[in-house]
Amino acid sequence: MPRTTLSVSATMSAATEAGTPLAASNVPPKVAADIVALTLGVVRGMALRTLWDNDPKWFDHLFELWRRMIKVFLESQQNRSRLR
Repeated sequence: MPRTTLSVSATMSAATEAGTPLAASNVPPKVAADIVALTLGVVRGMALRTLWDNDPKWFDHLFELWRRMIKVFLESQQNRSRLR
């Protein structure tokens, strides 16, 4: 079975493509690529987890928590750049 991988350059392209929410929010390309890569890891982990514990409400809760974490992180990065 062939293995599909997502390269760093493909991740960066997906994260910074015009029209994406991260690009529209002026998130630096490196940060956007890191967020996309981390999000893909979370999604893959949750997909695997459904094999033994399929709880959609809990997954929804965790994804909402992930979105809030990303929002707080991005806000802290903006505040940090304003202080410099």
